[in-house]
Amino acid sequence: MDKIWYKDFTPAEESAGIVTDKSGNGFNATLAGACEFSNFAARGKVLRFPVTTTSYAHSDSSQRLNISTGLTVGAWIWRDDNSQAMVIDRNNSFRLWFPDSSGKPQFDMHFSGGWHSVMSDVAIPTQQWVFVQATLNQYNTHIYVHGTLRGVGNAFSGAFTDSQEPIWIGRYQYGGYQFSGYIGEILVKDAFIDLDTHRADLKRWIKRTEGSVVELLELHAPGETLRFCSGATPITLTVYDV
Repeated sequence: MDKIWYKDFTPAEESAGIVTDKSGNGFNATLAGACEFSNFAARGKVLRFPVTTTSYAHSDSSQRLNISTGLTVGAWIWRDDNSQAMVIDRNNSFRLWFPDSSGKPQFDMHFSGGWHSVMSDVAIPTQQWVFVQATLNQYNTHIYVHGTLRGVGNAFSGAFTDSQEPIWIGRYQYGGYQFSGYIGEILVKDAFIDLDTHRADLKRWIKRTEGSVVELLELHAPGETLRFCSGATPITLTVYDV
């Protein structure tokens, strides 16, 4: 079940400067600093975090996530560069971020007073859309990048820390780790997901219908082609594979 889902931003959200939690659980976020809604080709409205400028969105909700069967955090991101960057963070609870300049995404979870991490084994490219998703249960942690498993963490014990602190998008709550680029979607689930579910989440976001024009991106295995159709004009792309 989705706990937080920021997606498909509307004109009403744009005018109000509010990112609505489409899961219905009330984790609505407010744009702050230079964070803004921006058009990005066929994907419609996305969040824009300008280069070298303080920008973020945050939800002051103190609601608990009530995660008992697992946790999954994912995001569609476009990074301007390989600087350190926060994608989504709940202080002393969880965070999906880039802790250094290597370009490798990392997922941290707070259990029984300590942090546990899983990092992608390869960097992701800048200036293109990539879907990153990390997940955990009582046995292990996984991190997926654009349809491929890129990291497995060891099992750990203890209780997950549900801190009830604000949810921050694009920046660390107490300063720094400014994200530079675009974020198109963020989701948080109360379940451990497998690779097939990750690919289904990826495929869902890249399907768009705009009026009489239907755009369909069909996901295949890495190295195969990604078929794109807009009206009667077909375009063939290569599936991104890190």
